Amino acid sequence: MLPEDDPNWANVAIAEIEKRLSAAAELGITVCVSSGDDGSGDQMSDGRCHVNYPATSPFVLSVGGTMINGADEEAWWVAPGERAGGGGATGGGVSVIFDRPTWQQNVQVNSLNPGAKAGRVVPDVAALAGPPYYDLILHGRPKPNGGTSASTPLWAALITRINALLPADKQQRFLMPLLYQNGQNGAFRDISIGHDNASFPLPGEGYPVQKGYDACTGQGVPDGTALLTALQ
Repeated sequence: MLPEDDPNWANVAIAEIEKRLSAAAELGITVCVSSGDDGSGDQMSDGRCHVNYPATSPFVLSVGGTMINGADEEAWWVAPGERAGGGGATGGGVSVIFDRPTWQQNVQVNSLNPGAKAGRVVPDVAALAGPPYYDLILHGRPKPNGGTSASTPLWAALITRINALLPADKQQRFLMPLLYQNGQNGAFRDISIGHDNASFPLPGEGYPVQKGYDACTGQGVPDGTALLTALQ
């Protein structure tokens, strides 16, 4: 994964990946993609906000990150808001490449980049990515770790389990329009607190965490039982 406007991306590469993601969506497959671990800068140093591809594709479910702070779950941000220096933060923001999908038309998030288009917003949803991280064992020793590369397979596993419990005619559907349509039926727990996803020193600003949808945690974290009910 790279920022969608990273010069290392060839236009033909993104076009070919999009063909395959579109085909998967047509088959009813919901591909889950990490929104990134480097906050609003996404490892770019030009002073603008950036977002990861293929997380910005309209044919995927983009997954952001949260962390536990005392008794609260909030947007993931550990100084300096990117992995350099030992921190990290949920990726998120507004695409400069992809238009905003019809199922996201009610999302009220504007790009922090002056003059930028009102493009696809990421992430769509979130799950634990930051402290206290996940219990891992490496070479026989505890090695807690996380990131949106952990929150993303959590969502993929949840979708797989829910799919298996749905009636046959409701199985294997591209879930993005349904998740936005059913998002207010208790299927998500809103994450409305925490630091914005600014990465420092650049761009030094990020997308705010707020009540309802935001560009840090999307619609929030899942309530699996309620999500199953909403998709039936």
